[in-house]
Amino acid sequence: MPDLAGDVVRLFYHEQPGHAAPQIFAEMMWMEARPASEVAGNPPELEVKFWKFKHYQPHDTPGIGPPPIIPVDTIQCQLARGICAITKPKLWVTTTLEKVSISMELLAEEVADAVEGNP
Repeated sequence: MPDLAGDVVRLFYHEQPGHAAPQIFAEMMWMEARPASEVAGNPPELEVKFWKFKHYQPHDTPGIGPPPIIPVDTIQCQLARGICAITKPKLWVTTTLEKVSISMELLAEEVADAVEGNP
């Protein structure tokens, strides 16, 4: 499976009769990968990836690319993203923040509680 990284556009939830809790979803804009770019020596512990600058995969063609709507609990971790301006063209550079203890699922639950008026 190819690497996926993107921007969360919005979080929303769906309530369905017969289910105990609403399902929380994220609308995504998936960044377009930059092939054959890597850090010298490619140390895997850095988890550095490169992406086309300001390019996102089109999501208006069903069956092509990742889905634009995903369950929020499938988001593995947050990313830090910067701009590499010394290359032509510029690139986005990301690294994971999986050691940072912020859960997207927990954040989404807080949003759902706020929408429902629960403190």
